[in-house]
Amino acid sequence: MRVDAYRLKKGDKEDDEISEAEIEIDNSFFKRKFVPAVHQTMVASLSNSDVPLFNLFLSLRLAHTYKAISALEH
Repeated sequence: MRVDAYRLKKGDKEDDEISEAEIEIDNSFFKRKFVPAVHQTMVASLSNSDVPLFNLFLSLRLAHTYKAISALEH
């Protein structure tokens, strides 16, 4: 963060162009990168006996979110 702030203060054209760049995050980012990273972090804090229950709840929640199951099945 400090490096970016320093470069922006200098007024380099390259840094100005980078700071104006727009990034679009689509659903595939969450499926491929974000959800696995959060899952790994959450599972690391659980005991081994609680991991299967956590996976069940998470899979039901994601299935409901992506409309793979109905509210009655959830």
